[in-house]
Amino acid sequence: MRGALHVTALAAAVLALSACAPVEDGRGPVPPAGNASPTADGAPGTGPGQASAASGPASRGHEVVVPGTTVRHSTDIAGAELEMTVAGVEVLESCPGRGLEVEPRLGQFVVLDVRASLVGPDGGAPGADAFAALTPDVFGIAAPDGRVQEIVVTEGAWGCYEDAELLPPFVDPGETVRGKVVLDSATEHGWVIYAPEPTTGWEWKF
Repeated sequence: MRGALHVTALAAAVLALSACAPVEDGRGPVPPAGNASPTADGAPGTGPGQASAASGPASRGHEVVVPGTTVRHSTDIAGAELEMTVAGVEVLESCPGRGLEVEPRLGQFVVLDVRASLVGPDGGAPGADAFAALTPDVFGIAAPDGRVQEIVVTEGAWGCYEDAELLPPFVDPGETVRGKVVLDSATEHGWVIYAPEPTTGWEWKF
């Protein structure tokens, strides 16, 4: 049975992490924090899932990092460490879809270029009982006013790019994967968030 390093916006507790430390060699990731979602028309709302305003990454307990910074998440599952790098962040009004041009539902696409590995003394061995989720819903977006948008996956975001260009949904022990992660953003400027724990996370400005 595959291990439990499964970070989603709805089930972050399943991600079993014992320590988080940035790597100084410079490469890197991020998560959802707070509880904000856009309304059906894409504007920030005030209903369930909408966060109250916060001043910025520091108020969320997160560190701001630049593209190219590597962050490692140590786990207690077979000694595995998830190592992620966001190499770049791009804001697009549309994206190449599967045979047609795809438009964002909420305003614009935020596209991440991500590299990820699952490494460690035991966790790095093929066949080890561990894996890490890399689906788009492990990320969040925060607007300049501090509102956090947790719902970042829409039909438009799922329709962007061919499968071969996208980051695989999981990384297994001993693997290194790379590809695009597409988020549908209600704000043109803000932060992409990756937070494996409620008070620990990293953010990239866009």
